[in-house]
Amino acid sequence: RRHPNLDVADVAASFQAAVIDVLVTKLMRAARRAEVDTVVIGGGVAANSGLRARVAAAAEREGLRAVIPGRGLCSDNAATVAAQGSAHLLATARGQRFGNGYFDQTASVWGADGSVLATSHQVVYFKE
Repeated sequence: RRHPNLDVADVAASFQAAVIDVLVTKLMRAARRAEVDTVVIGGGVAANSGLRARVAAAAEREGLRAVIPGRGLCSDNAATVAAQGSAHLLATARGQRFGNGYFDQTASVWGADGSVLATSHQVVYFKE
């Protein structure tokens, strides 16, 4: 709904800042709980310059190594998957529980021609 006193750019920037704050806070908390020395971001969201800068700064503050791939490697595969239209896709998903609330999750999607359309690999923490 439109509001005459709100600047859309300000609202968008505030939303982006809030999302980045939550992502970075949760990433650093997970790194501390898992007692790791390296954090990694990837996927389409990792192309966001604000997120990249905040992850790098937070990792440095926490004494962690941050691995942030070049923007060319931070693609969003939604358009590629959507371009397949009604063609058949093959997908796999796998999850493994490590204990203490940690899970390793992987997924892959292939097109009918055998081309890899998307992959995902995440270490996830679920509060029990």
